[in-house]
Amino acid sequence: MKDVSFGASSTPCAIRLLASLLKSRPKFSFNLSLQDSRSAERFIPPMLLLNICTAWSAIALSTPTLWSALHITSPGFEKLLPIWIERARNRPLSIFLDANVDKRVAAIFWRQQLRLKHLEIEIEGDDGDDTRVDLFGGVAPGPLPLLETLAFRGSDSEREVSGHQILELLRLAPNLVECILDSIHPVCDLETITEVLPIPTLRRLMFGVHGRYSDSDDDLLEYLTLPALQTLHLSMRYASVDDLFSFLERSSPPLQDLIIGDGWQLIDFGQLPKCLSLIPSLTQFELWGEYSCAVLVADFLPALTDSSLLPNLLSFTLHFYASQITHLFWKTLLRVLSARRTQLQTLNIELKDDINGLDSVMPIEHILDAFRGLVAEGMQIYVGAGEVKSNLIFSTPPMKQNRCST
Repeated sequence: MKDVSFGASSTPCAIRLLASLLKSRPKFSFNLSLQDSRSAERFIPPMLLLNICTAWSAIALSTPTLWSALHITSPGFEKLLPIWIERARNRPLSIFLDANVDKRVAAIFWRQQLRLKHLEIEIEGDDGDDTRVDLFGGVAPGPLPLLETLAFRGSDSEREVSGHQILELLRLAPNLVECILDSIHPVCDLETITEVLPIPTLRRLMFGVHGRYSDSDDDLLEYLTLPALQTLHLSMRYASVDDLFSFLERSSPPLQDLIIGDGWQLIDFGQLPKCLSLIPSLTQFELWGEYSCAVLVADFLPALTDSSLLPNLLSFTLHFYASQITHLFWKTLLRVLSARRTQLQTLNIELKDDINGLDSVMPIEHILDAFRGLVAEGMQIYVGAGEVKSNLIFSTPPMKQNRCST
């Protein structure tokens, strides 16, 4: 690591290595969380590159992409932050911002609003006696014309987040494509909002992260119109089936991917088909019914035997407890799959409890044979708990699909 001259022999090697690093890491996140700039310069990429040798330092300073992403998690960077941003030149910025940053850092950050392409705001821990989070850091942000992705990520601290501020950020981003609210609760002050916000570009709205039960408040749905939406993940903490119907009716989105969680709201499965009739474009549907499997079987599954409802459905996922499985469930499920045998590709049943004793709730033999026949025709049917396999699995687990593809 000794210093060497910026000569012909060292530069090509360094450039090739750096190019390889850039190619292998399409998204950089550099953490500005150390307390003093000297430590930051010593340990934080691309600061590390400045200390290797003259060649690496020159390359780092002449590569704006290295400086276009940063993670601001602490106060004390009022001097370093402008230098860092200046080195990114005119590149769009990806910023990971702690909601607790002081006002001086927030002021520097929000001055870059015209260059923001990706913004993630982290809401973690308690800030003394302040239970309310100020997403703006005391600054009034302006237009965000380049912003494509916006994420809010919380923790279990349950600090209050202003619904007005979330909607204001959405309003300021005319080209927003994706919005994620992960563990954001409670969202407050929504009752004073009187207008519905249209966002014509938003394609993905997720109250939570796929693959994990969502606990984000989702009552923001009532205040949005999203005519381009393709992916919607709801926690059902506050949103109801009626709210979903109203949203779909006013938005008329080309929805392809829908997750309905099992939150605090008691899902009206009898009304759910009415919602689904508004989105014939849907190809992936995931339903959490852990505490209401019997109602699901009685009020919802029979509606799916009509293949004109969700005519493009390719993948169907159910979450509930193994202890709720009944003969009627298997019988009704077989009717659904048989009606959709030329259309449905994957059925995934995720069980939330111990499956060791599932032999007692196995389908009777002729129904089991019918399931095997569907598998032989090419349908993938997976029943189990996570990675655990049992004799209820009729085929191998399906490959995870990328729900964030455009």
